[in-house]
Amino acid sequence: WEQPHTALEGLIGDYFVFDSEGPEAMGAAEWMLPNWPTLRFVLSENPMTIEAPDWRWSPLPEAGFYGPVNRVLKHISHGGVTIGVSLTPAGVARLFDIDLSKYRDRMVPLQSLKPEDCDALVSELRASDQGPAAKSILDGFFLKHMKRPHRAEPQIVALNRLLLDENI
Repeated sequence: WEQPHTALEGLIGDYFVFDSEGPEAMGAAEWMLPNWPTLRFVLSENPMTIEAPDWRWSPLPEAGFYGPVNRVLKHISHGGVTIGVSLTPAGVARLFDIDLSKYRDRMVPLQSLKPEDCDALVSELRASDQGPAAKSILDGFFLKHMKRPHRAEPQIVALNRLLLDENI
């Protein structure tokens, strides 16, 4: 896990890299808890799948946007590297300016929401060490694409603060 550049605070929660290999990774199942929206870059040559009781994403796209998820999901891997970015609601607004409710419990190819520079980002991540170097690559991409605040950002941040306050 890595923290993004300080200029991205409040927009991106963290970056993460998962890497597994060897026979024990073939068909390994892990459980994903309900979560905020994320970006995932599947850099594995082997297929990965995410399942819920009533749907299945298989194989996962190389670059995907996962909307907010309100249920536990089963992730099945056959080894390889996945790089992820946890987005906040304000981060989603800055990066995409979409109605996030339309992406609840859905995953779409990242290119469908952010076609500019997406292929270059994936290429750069693939060419990297797919570990510590990912942070600087991701920081560079998001610093470029998240410069302008969204017009509703103050309201989004205020509502998110209320949702996270255990006394409310």
